[in-house]
Amino acid sequence: MAKLVFSLDGNLLGEYSLDKPLLRIGRRRDNDIAIDNLMISGEHAQVMCIGQHALLQDLDSTNGTMLNGVRVKQQVLQHGDIIMLGHYQLRYWDEAGYSGDHSLTDAVVVSLEEPGARLFSQELPSEDTAAIAGKFFGRLYVISGPDFGKDILLNQAVITIGGAGLPVAIILQEGPDYLIQALDGGESLTVNGSPLANSIGGHMGQRLQDHDLIAYAGVKMEFYLTADENQR
Repeated sequence: MAKLVFSLDGNLLGEYSLDKPLLRIGRRRDNDIAIDNLMISGEHAQVMCIGQHALLQDLDSTNGTMLNGVRVKQQVLQHGDIIMLGHYQLRYWDEAGYSGDHSLTDAVVVSLEEPGARLFSQELPSEDTAAIAGKFFGRLYVISGPDFGKDILLNQAVITIGGAGLPVAIILQEGPDYLIQALDGGESLTVNGSPLANSIGGHMGQRLQDHDLIAYAGVKMEFYLTADENQR
């Protein structure tokens, strides 16, 4: 099971298993990891468990959240990643999920429907960059919005839906399955007309089914599965 190893100046302060959907970090005592330091905001950051993945999110903290030396708003964690909150360190440990290939953190950004904006801000590469288990490939077909008719192969491990600065959801690939999870700002996102389920199998995220309809901010997309990665 994945865990966070908590330390300060090389001194171990504790270990926290990621065995529930959400782990909150901050100065307030009711956080799962409470850090009594003025550099830490009351609600500083959180780690969401989505299937076998862990998503780090900064909660608009005053001093920010650093991941491997870079300030981040949100990022899917990889084995060995180091989260810094002030002088405190949290190392993400997930040997079971370690593949040695960090290219799977590459994300495809799907932009919000805005004047002059395109729905998919980055073309997907022509070759598969993530190992897809099972017989089928996931795709998104745009049925309304500025890119009506675009058909996108989900061949990345992490797909972010929404503008680069304001994502509303992520889709994560887990073996043959695809999980979707709304993010802050994605309250309007629905699947088949309903808000996303809060959890599945004890973890955050909802498993997408063939021909599910995803909608947000005037954009509608159909998720579907195909045995041929090149054709609809």
